[in-house]
Amino acid sequence: MGLRTMIVSESEREALEHLAHDPAEPGAIDSEAVLRAHLTFLALVGRGLVSLIHGEHGPVYSITPAGRSALIEPTWN
Repeated sequence: MGLRTMIVSESEREALEHLAHDPAEPGAIDSEAVLRAHLTFLALVGRGLVSLIHGEHGPVYSITPAGRSALIEPTWN
């Protein structure tokens, strides 16, 4: 089964680029920025571009092979 590419928004691309370097563990939702990060990552989990595991301090998000593939596709605004 091959990877299906997807077009991502600019903010989704930024999130994927961040995850391409290291997994993210945003922690407790104590600001709008952290809430936006969780919501963006969760939307990407739903699309199969990011994986989610539960770590010691909350969710940990990592890029998937499909997410890496999406980084080479055009961005929509």
